[in-house]
Amino acid sequence: MQKDPGRFVRERFDQAIKNQDIKVYYQPEVRALTGRICGFEALARWIDPVEGMISPGAFIPELEAQGRIRELDLYMIRQVCAGQQRIERAGLTLTRTSVNLSRLDFEACDIFSEVEAIRQEYGRKIGYLNIEITESAFNRDDRALAEGMKKFREAGYQVWMDDFGSGYSSLNNLKDYTFDLLKIDMEFLRDFEEKPQSKVILAAIVNMAKQLGIHTLAEGVETQTQVAFLRDIGCEKLQGYYIGRPAPMDEDIMSGRKEAEDIEDATEDAYYGDIGSLNVLSYFPLQYTDSGYDIVNSQKLAILELDHEGRFRYLYCNKAYTDFLRESGFRRIEDSLTCLNDNPGGTERNFRHMLLRCGKSGQLEGMDCVLAGNVCNIKCRLLAENTQTGYRTYGVVLTNFSDFTLLHQADDIHRVLCHMISIYNRVDLFTESGMVENVYLESMQGRITDDVHSVSEVLERYAKSYIVPEERQSFYRFYDLDTVEDRATRANKDHVTGFFHSYDESGRLSLQMYLLIPFIMDGRKLILSCVRDIDGVGMALPEDIVEIMEACQ
Repeated sequence: MQKDPGRFVRERFDQAIKNQDIKVYYQPEVRALTGRICGFEALARWIDPVEGMISPGAFIPELEAQGRIRELDLYMIRQVCAGQQRIERAGLTLTRTSVNLSRLDFEACDIFSEVEAIRQEYGRKIGYLNIEITESAFNRDDRALAEGMKKFREAGYQVWMDDFGSGYSSLNNLKDYTFDLLKIDMEFLRDFEEKPQSKVILAAIVNMAKQLGIHTLAEGVETQTQVAFLRDIGCEKLQGYYIGRPAPMDEDIMSGRKEAEDIEDATEDAYYGDIGSLNVLSYFPLQYTDSGYDIVNSQKLAILELDHEGRFRYLYCNKAYTDFLRESGFRRIEDSLTCLNDNPGGTERNFRHMLLRCGKSGQLEGMDCVLAGNVCNIKCRLLAENTQTGYRTYGVVLTNFSDFTLLHQADDIHRVLCHMISIYNRVDLFTESGMVENVYLESMQGRITDDVHSVSEVLERYAKSYIVPEERQSFYRFYDLDTVEDRATRANKDHVTGFFHSYDESGRLSLQMYLLIPFIMDGRKLILSCVRDIDGVGMALPEDIVEIMEACQ
């Protein structure tokens, strides 16, 4: 380029636009969970017939200084829309493209209307374009910028902050403006290996963004180590030379050189956005919260995806979850998936059933079990469902209660718990104040007590869900908690026993034994309700129940 960049731009910019010497180069962005390309950033590259490639750092500041940056930005949007049109007509997978706008665009014109006119001219859907605004553009209170951003977001565009963390007012900008995604400045990764404090800062940014409901993308990714770390902390998207360098469309993946499954269709963005909203750094990652102040934790956490063929795969496992699986006898994560998908035993079958039930109910579901001698509780929540592909994704948190036992003091209690859990399908606790709490639950029945707590409501819902109609009145009489202690005393026992034909979630009907055990703890009267299958008995006729009861005395 000439020594005077300003003169060069004044003399040749119009001709460069006319001859399309300014090219759109596309830099890919990948989804951290899947490794698939989920979008591109459109970058301007001026290739002059005489001077060759001209650095954007040379001509973009000059265009801003001359008040002509708007012309470049609208030219780029027009080229992107035309390119998307060609991709669509070729029958290739079309994903999102991010286009950059300058703060000066918002001051010079109604940039929203200008972009909308181009989009509609080329018949593009809003969901295929993202608007990026550099962090430095927000260094002052700018009403035109705020109003323009609002128009874009209300119309359905995603508005991203580029180079987050590069300026001094990044946190103020999060307070004053609303964004859909933060592109974390590449400087945080530049000295990643030498400066471990960068990891703390990156984790804090991702954690903060998740709490604010904002998605994240890390720029400047150059190594597999960085990829692994960013994935572990829940950063959703990655961009950098390790992922892919900017390239023109005819050299890029959008030319169709790679398989369609390597590229994420733009319609899938909302699905993966819901998955990405899970804060893997939170103490309570499955809890629905509008806001909160969570801190880093070592909870055993995983993200499982169920495909349309009924097979599960892990999208994410944190180290605590992976370590526990290995301690439980699985040499590789894939081995646990083989058990879950192809050869489920009792625990895996119950776990699978819990996930499927969660997908139907859309509510938090849970189960208790013994894994490798550990008393465990597993909870899951449906994170997202793709109605087009039939895929569902679940967040799973595993709690190992045996971690909290003091081995010398609680060894007997631990053994008793393991024995009890191996016998009973569910255990519920009834208090004298009229409350009910589920203590232990296999996955074959639901955790009714999560949203219903009074005894009468719990019993009614349970009976209607699981007890055959002709036995419900007997069931209600059996669970008359005011008379349990007297009935046990008259029978000269410490409990009362009942037998009822019960359904599980799959609709299977079997005869089950119900035990009510009254006891006193800290001066309070409590009743423990335990339910178990009767070994060797499936369906039993009413006249057989007396014989069964006598055999169990």
